[in-house]
Amino acid sequence: MRKAPEGAAAGGRAAGESVRSGTSRGLGAAIEPRPDLLRALRRRTAAALRRRRDVRHRGTPDDVHDLRVATRRLQELIDLLGGAIPETARRRLRRRVRRVRRSLAEVRDADVQLQLVEALAVRLGPDAAPPLAALRARLRARAAAARDGLRRTGAGLAVRGLRGRVRALFAVTPAIPRARVAVAARRALRERAVAVVGARARALEDGPVAMHALRIAVKKYRYTLEFMDEVGLGRHAAALADARRVQDALGRLHDLDLLIALARRAPGAATPGLRALLGEERRPLLQAARAEAAAFAPKRAATPGSARGAASRRGASAPRRPGRSPLP
Repeated sequence: MRKAPEGAAAGGRAAGESVRSGTSRGLGAAIEPRPDLLRALRRRTAAALRRRRDVRHRGTPDDVHDLRVATRRLQELIDLLGGAIPETARRRLRRRVRRVRRSLAEVRDADVQLQLVEALAVRLGPDAAPPLAALRARLRARAAAARDGLRRTGAGLAVRGLRGRVRALFAVTPAIPRARVAVAARRALRERAVAVVGARARALEDGPVAMHALRIAVKKYRYTLEFMDEVGLGRHAAALADARRVQDALGRLHDLDLLIALARRAPGAATPGLRALLGEERRPLLQAARAEAAAFAPKRAATPGSARGAASRRGASAPRRPGRSPLP
């Protein structure tokens, strides 16, 4: 079972709202408003801090999902702005954000798969109970073990800190010229659109691994669009809606594929009845994902000064390596 679209889950603040109310006490003084485009960075750091607090205090499946989304969106923006942020502070925050997300991966996977099996049991009724019983028990034990491994005093989960590295980054980051970021964002959008097109061609021919690679490519493309939309670099509502739709379809298929792989590895779980049940569930999801992928046409930013669509016709440079900013 999948949550609401990630953009809604990670949510930002209104353009003029202070970060102070969304962070731990005392952090606001370290993140004073500055001109240009640091406001978007402030919003994303505040969202990550707020979601981390929720995980430490409650640690529900939704809290874990929201923190992973918030850290992913923050990392994407750090990469985009990399050349405009002092290297040491940027690298240290990026590394910590990535570690926080990875530390919760096992918990998140277990939560998703357990929710999926329980939803199947409810939807399919008593006839599905016997094939799902062994897998359901295994997933409950896995989810409990994953949470126990991160359990802290109280209901929440232990998560590495972010506050000190956020303070350090904002203490040394100057105002970022809008024109410089606009060039970098358009370049990143072109690169990510090209990556989506390539991943889509492979996904329509290959299996689950290629479909998952397309999902990741669409996610990165969408994060770039969200940033551009947020700071007024064009209007992208329709393109964002298209990206969410294809990402959701690919995500539902990916979740079920993970469950099928787990069922195959689980001793005694992959009964003929369960294999048939999961196969029946997968067929319409695969059909929907392929249809959405085939119809999806990513938006490419035009090169400043060129005719509309010229950049799309010419193509773009090869996708950059993860963690490298398009800013010089």
